[in-house]
Amino acid sequence: MVVANVVRDFNIENTHIKIADNYCRKTAIEVEQLLKRIAEQVQRHYVAAAAAGNYEEIKTKKKFV
Repeated sequence: MVVANVVRDFNIENTHIKIADNYCRKTAIEVEQLLKRIAEQVQRHYVAAAAAGNYEEIKTKKKFV
């Protein structure tokens, strides 16, 4: 059995939340592959939005911090 490495433990109202990083430990190569995959998905999303004429709506809808 894998023991969770809890890095955050908090409550939001009556919900208890625990965040573990057991599956977050990656090599530099795995991180690069993951970032490349994410970038490709985002690019496809924005190309599709631009083709549909929704680019400005998506760009202003949600900003990531």
